[in-house]
Amino acid sequence: MATNLFTNSFQLFGLTINYYGLISALGYLMGVVIVCLIAKKRGFKTDDIITLACYVIPLAIIGARIYYVLFSLDEFSNFWDVFKIWNGGLGFYGGLIGIPGRGIRRSRTSSTSSRCRRGRGRCGRS
Repeated sequence: MATNLFTNSFQLFGLTINYYGLISALGYLMGVVIVCLIAKKRGFKTDDIITLACYVIPLAIIGARIYYVLFSLDEFSNFWDVFKIWNGGLGFYGGLIGIPGRGIRRSRTSSTSSRCRRGRGRCGRS
């Protein structure tokens, strides 16, 4: 499989993979791994970090897409084109806006968090 390094994508098992998407996915993965290592070092449960990442990462992608669509409405000929994320179009700021909402909500509804607010428990530490 010969790959031209000056293109912005490559083929893997018949699937076109864009470098931007690959680097974004690796960035998300590395971020979760680093936060898990820091949490473990400080005595927190890494399961909570992974659970939160399972909510936050898709919401970041959805927020990034909504941001892009709102600021590029002229690029979409019909309603269904909005959902074709594989055609490109994510806005960094939208992902940044989409993340805190879920993180704050999760911290307020977590049983560990409520024990901490009431002064009981070890506040997420295992």
